[in-house]
Amino acid sequence: MAKLKKYLFIFPLVVIVLALFSKSPTFLIDPNDKKYQVLASELQTSIATPTIFIPGTNGTVSRFDGLLDKLSKAYDDLSVQKITVQTDGTLKINGRLNTKSGHPVFVIAFEQADDGIDALVQQGKWLKIALDYLADRYEFSQYHCVGHSNGGLVMTEYLQNFYSTDDPTLVSLMTLGTPYNDVELAANSDANRLLITNWLQHYLDKQEQLPTNLQIINVAGRTLSQDTDGIVPLNSVLAGKKLYGFVDDYQEVIVEATHSELPENAQVMKLIIQMMDQEQTDATDSNSNANV
Repeated sequence: MAKLKKYLFIFPLVVIVLALFSKSPTFLIDPNDKKYQVLASELQTSIATPTIFIPGTNGTVSRFDGLLDKLSKAYDDLSVQKITVQTDGTLKINGRLNTKSGHPVFVIAFEQADDGIDALVQQGKWLKIALDYLADRYEFSQYHCVGHSNGGLVMTEYLQNFYSTDDPTLVSLMTLGTPYNDVELAANSDANRLLITNWLQHYLDKQEQLPTNLQIINVAGRTLSQDTDGIVPLNSVLAGKKLYGFVDDYQEVIVEATHSELPENAQVMKLIIQMMDQEQTDATDSNSNANV
């Protein structure tokens, strides 16, 4: 009976190890599993400063595939792991990360990625779950982030409501076509007389929770010299300055692109590469596990 209990305890650990090192392209992790938490800390591996990509409403982990394909031509060591946070808090993980990569990338999406303030608050909570998993599994002190559309607001929700001081530090946030002041044309028709919507006010109410030591690159799209990217008004994107204008480094960039074209726009690609080329402070030379 004692041996049986011993094996019953060991079996879940074996399953977790097989999941972490599986050659299968997809596996599931329950971050609340105590045995997993212990094992993850023991297997924690140092990686270079990663870049995290977050899609917008209804976006999946495949949203940035075109962008990542282009990035792989700029970085032959690019390594990507995709994470979908499911509604029950478990993580569906696709791909193995090469921990020796100088340019690790994580794409974090959500099984339920609806629009609306309440939905974005929930996604901010789910983002915290995914970031905690990454911090448990990999050792890194800082990271960059690219958020497309509402993806930029999901990161904002995390920073305002779920960030804790022992979390890795976000050093650069690039938002692409993020509707800081909602998508109402009437509210965003005049930059000099911007009507602050309930949407933007929701974030302004907790502005003091945002870090100051942060680089913000706020990218807006426009089409045929129109003040919109086809979905988000230009002035709504630029209203991000009201929220993030106080940070150490705030930049605004306007490109000719529709909302869906923004992630693969040539100028945006250059900005992403510049961001990823910033000094990498997390050493990888001592890594012993190449693919996890």
